[in-house]
Parts: sequence; C-alpha cells; structure tokens
Amino acid sequence: MKKILLLNLLMLFGFLAVAQEYKVAQSTGKLILKDIDGVMVKGYSGSEIVFTGEAEEDEEPERAKGLKMVNALGLEDNTGLGISVRKDGGNVVVEKVGNNCSCEIDIKLPASMSLEYEHSNYNGSEVHIEDVSGEVLISAMYNDVKLVNVTGPMSVKSIYGSVDAIFSNISQKGSISLRSIYDFVDVTMPSTAKFDVKLETPYGNIYSDIDIDVKTTEDGMRVISGSNLKGTVNGGGVDVVITSSYENIYLRKK
Repeated sequence: MKKILLLNLLMLFGFLAVAQEYKVAQSTGKLILKDIDGVMVKGYSGSEIVFTGEAEEDEEPERAKGLKMVNALGLEDNTGLGISVRKDGGNVVVEKVGNNCSCEIDIKLPASMSLEYEHSNYNGSEVHIEDVSGEVLISAMYNDVKLVNVTGPMSVKSIYGSVDAIFSNISQKGSISLRSIYDFVDVTMPSTAKFDVKLETPYGNIYSDIDIDVKTTEDGMRVISGSNLKGTVNGGGVDVVITSSYENIYLRKK
C-alpha cells in the first residue's frame, strides 16, 4: 500500500508545474506582447526584462526529444515558457508559441520602458500592469485590465473585459484613453490631479465623487447629458477620455 501511495505521489508531482525564469538585458524601447493570455507586469529599477512562468516537466512528448516547438509563423519557444522572445530593433517582442500553453507570465520591466499588449482571442485572462511610467498601449478582446500606479500616456481598450485603473499621479506628456465596450470602467484619480475629462456611456450611467467643472457653450449652456460629459478637474490639464459603451463608468478620487 505504501509503495502504491508513493508511486501515485511521484506521478502527481511529475505533472506539477515548476517556476522558470528567462531574462533579456534591456531597459529602453518598448516591450511588445502578442496573444499572451494573461500577464502581470511590474515596473522596477533594474536593467533587465525578467520573465517568470510555469513549465510542466512532463509536457514535452517523448517523440519531441531533441526538437524545438515551432508554430505557423516559424517562431520557436526559446524560453521554456511556451513563448518566443526576440529583439526587433530597439524593442523586445514576445509571442505565444504553443497551443497547449496557458501562457500566464509574470514580467519585471524596467519602469521607464513603454509597453504594448495585443490579444485577439477568447482565451484572455487578466492583464495587470503596475508601477510602469512609460507609455502603455493595450488592445484586447476578453481580457480584464487592471492598472495600478501607471502614469500614462496610455490607450487601453478591451471589448468584453473591464478596465480598472488606480492612479497615484498622471503624466501631462500625453492623453489617457480607457475604454471597454461591454463591461465597466472604474478609475481612481488623486484628488490633486489636473485634467480635462470626457466621459461617454450611451447605455450605462456615470458615477463620480470628483468635482468636475462642466464645460459650457458660448451662450452659457452646460454641456452635459446622461451619457456624455465634458469638463475640467482642478483647472484642467492632460486629456482623459473614459468610455463604456454598454456598462457604467465610475470616476472616483483617493
């Protein structure tokens, strides 16, 4: 009985995922992520991009010994994480390789680097971006997007996922656009942040505890409706556009 139990445990642990790490020496330019199902990107003060994920020890078929996984684009898994990482000019491009890979990757990114994320299928899970001060571009289908202490400029869009952003401060270098088509957008701003705001939700409602100086027309009429609001906060500043086509918008202060 003990031998059978030990054998079962060994078989179980044989299929457990083990953490694996891959590093790229780069601290400038842009990190471009394509069809990686879920990511946790955290900015830090280092000079390397560090990828961490889980690789199953027994995932490789016996017939694949000595071979590398490739896909229709000719990309190879050169990390052991089911992804291809390559340099392209001054940027680093990361793409999913294997169909069996869940491809949920943790990434430590030099904080000032820019980040671009694209995901175009239904396997999307959460995209979490934290402590990044470079430009952020996100275009997703089903991913929920969580932004924490990301200063902008940025353009974030998810078709079926929510967008949740908590700002400690906002950059005045470029505009901020946060958009979901079929889910909510929830944004928290510092009470001292200066910005021009445009809120749009044709089929949802707008909720806020921020004092917005609503814009007026030349004849003094307030520019406001249930689905479209334009105004300034703390005297105005960088453009902030928040859109949810079919759900609610929440704009709150810290």
